[in-house]
Amino acid sequence: MKNLSHISRFRFAFSGFILLMPAILLSGCFGAYGSLRGNPSTTLQFKEVRVPQEYRYYYDGREFMPYAVIGIRPDIRFNSRIWTPVDPKDEKFKRMLNFMYFPYQQEDPVGSEILDPQGRQIGIWYSTYRHTAVKAEKDGSLSILSPYVPESEGRVPF
Repeated sequence: MKNLSHISRFRFAFSGFILLMPAILLSGCFGAYGSLRGNPSTTLQFKEVRVPQEYRYYYDGREFMPYAVIGIRPDIRFNSRIWTPVDPKDEKFKRMLNFMYFPYQQEDPVGSEILDPQGRQIGIWYSTYRHTAVKAEKDGSLSILSPYVPESEGRVPF
């Protein structure tokens, strides 16, 4: 690098910066996110209304036709801002499971395990939607976003 002129050094440094920038920007996109993992046993638990009673249950959407119903382990700090609590022993819970929202008129609801960013099961999911964001917040709690996206209505998923 002794022979490089001032302009050449600047170009070299700038090129390095440009090459590193996508990696820096993308690292923010790969934050601490969990996932859903389909599980036929979980689907059956919901269909037969034999869900784990120790979980805390919530729904998103309309009470008479929810987008999703979830059960969260009691030891998990869950950010439930958009979710409404529901008692699994209540008759309303059974009605919800029978009248899930069907955005594409072709999908039956399925059950999934809700996994934290480390891949540990923290709860269960039941919905016609197969994906959502499970995010670890900076305060240590977990947030699960609504699967419903109004702009996607009428489109075939994926």
